[in-house]
Amino acid sequence: KREEIAKLASDKAKENETLPGVDENHHTGVAAQDIKQEFPEAVIENEKGHLLVDTKELTMINAAAIAELSRQLQEIKAAINKGE
Repeated sequence: KREEIAKLASDKAKENETLPGVDENHHTGVAAQDIKQEFPEAVIENEKGHLLVDTKELTMINAAAIAELSRQLQEIKAAINKGE
């Protein structure tokens, strides 16, 4: 499930289309609709019904994914060192 984060990352350049409260410059990020499919806890809906990414929650999801990758890397290193 954590691997989905990488697939969901997308380039959101908004040259001709602007949303209220969104800077008109180039934005890189993820779409709340995409995140909601895999991580509904990381998406909130505002009073106007717009979906927004809860960056604090997404940061916690990313931190957990990094910790898991680190654990897996340590296991791989230990297996390699055992074989030397």
